[in-house]
Amino acid sequence: MITGSSSATASSSLASASSSAAASSATASSGPPSSDAGASSSGASAASALTCGNGQPDTGEQCDDGNFAPEDGCTDCRTEAGWDCPASGACTPRCGDNLVLGGEACDDGNARALDGCAPDCTLEAQCGNGQKEPGEPCDDAGGSLRCEADCRLTAGDECGAAPDIADPALSNVEGHAFTYEPIPLPPAPAAATAPCDGATTALPWRYVHRFTVGPRPAALLLEAADPLQRGTLPVLWVRSECTMAGPGAACSAPRGPAQTAQLATPVLPARAVMFIVVAFDGTAAPDAFTLRVTELPRAELSPGAACGSAPAVDAAWIQGTLDGPMGVPAGGSCPATGPSAWHRVVVGGSSRVEAAPAVGTVAYLLQDDCSGTVLGCGAGTPVTVNAAAGQLLVGVYGQTDGGAYALELHADLRVADGEPCDAAGTRCDDGLACVGSTGQRACVPPTGAVLEATFAADLDGLVAVDAGGDGLGWRWEGGRAWLAPDVPAAPDEEALESPPLDATSLPGVALWFSHAREAGTARVLVSAAGEPWTEVARWDGATAGPQVLDLTAWAAARDTVRVRWAAAPSAGGWWVDDVRWLAY
Repeated sequence: MITGSSSATASSSLASASSSAAASSATASSGPPSSDAGASSSGASAASALTCGNGQPDTGEQCDDGNFAPEDGCTDCRTEAGWDCPASGACTPRCGDNLVLGGEACDDGNARALDGCAPDCTLEAQCGNGQKEPGEPCDDAGGSLRCEADCRLTAGDECGAAPDIADPALSNVEGHAFTYEPIPLPPAPAAATAPCDGATTALPWRYVHRFTVGPRPAALLLEAADPLQRGTLPVLWVRSECTMAGPGAACSAPRGPAQTAQLATPVLPARAVMFIVVAFDGTAAPDAFTLRVTELPRAELSPGAACGSAPAVDAAWIQGTLDGPMGVPAGGSCPATGPSAWHRVVVGGSSRVEAAPAVGTVAYLLQDDCSGTVLGCGAGTPVTVNAAAGQLLVGVYGQTDGGAYALELHADLRVADGEPCDAAGTRCDDGLACVGSTGQRACVPPTGAVLEATFAADLDGLVAVDAGGDGLGWRWEGGRAWLAPDVPAAPDEEALESPPLDATSLPGVALWFSHAREAGTARVLVSAAGEPWTEVARWDGATAGPQVLDLTAWAAARDTVRVRWAAAPSAGGWWVDDVRWLAY
């Protein structure tokens, strides 16, 4: 940079140079040639002094940052020690030279992380001081085997070493969310083997964690992922005992994105100690993984112990406590023995009711009174029924353990003949179909069923097309058409097709069916008169419930119309039931 005294000196030098130049001119004819050379040198020095600070390095300048501020790396157009200066513009302090300059918060002379001074010379957490600071997965000052010397976490691989996810020294805690990011240990000596989603899964890489529910009953939402996406496939279990043989609260086969497992538990009792098992399927253990647990506290409602003592509740979240397991038959068919907890909901009119019980819970629905019509029941998956106006009794069974439970109940009034459909087109009253063009759909009585498949004993005339001849595809199972998930992934799309249908005399055509899919893409396609298949509906991700598709634009007044349900089995299971092809 240039100081004030330097500017005065420069002005004096310029004046001196001007006088010298004039004298040289006056004696040019008699003076020696060396006088001209001396005048030229003085002029160059004066010009350089004038340009320092103009932001452009000129002859003789090491830097020029365009300002006159001191201690910024460039002073009198010379680079200061410990700074790096570009050809033009501001200088930056050199991080790693053990000099704290400029905006550096620290400089410890190295480029190591987690030693108090980051490689970019900013302050960071001090590993080993016993305080978990920003940027540290853990810091226990060497007090346990869970936290490495460099303040990285290691995951537990056996029950006795299970880390507590709710410990703020190990997890990042934000409200009711706990995020745990460990580096794994070597795999457990024995492979993890436990029932999950009705199947036995043996996985070589297993890590055990502990979580203590807070002071109120709560449901848990869990997500485990391999952030590096090395192809490992996580699976989650939540158990009330650490051993894999103990009773489970919930378990989840892989779902969602390929490197993520997600799981929601029933409502768990306050202060319950649960064990969370994260296992991975792959040729190598993950380098690291993330486990996120979100606790959702609930208020308990006291149920009736018998149907006649069921207290009234709103159609919303229902939760309470069961005395113990009831031994409900597999598949959730309505048991002969009575539920262990009862609630009562008053339905204001003819309604479509959806009961969504949590894993491990069976919901049982009765109309009017304890000896009234059994509308249906569901185990761990939503069950949808039509209820008349009046009293609806909801019984709850424990499918596995006793303890807290939860289910969600929605009651929506059904739509009468001639009235506009609801947005989903699923609430038309009995015997009505939601049909018509976009914006003008209404619930109307169909004139007849061209095709009906209930899958009571087989695929009812629908045909499974085995893509690629790999032995995978649609099959009949448990009273429905079923496309089972496949691991490892199958690349082809398996199809279930209707026989050719004749719609020549039909002014309007609608397709009804019920379905549920865990993840991935599912499609419905139509082909008329041998034309290429046209996609008419698509679901990306989880979906469930009744579907009504108006196919008039593709199928009306056409012969040899066919329908296809198509999906890749690797993206999650898909079941289809109660197919009806209706004219209107």
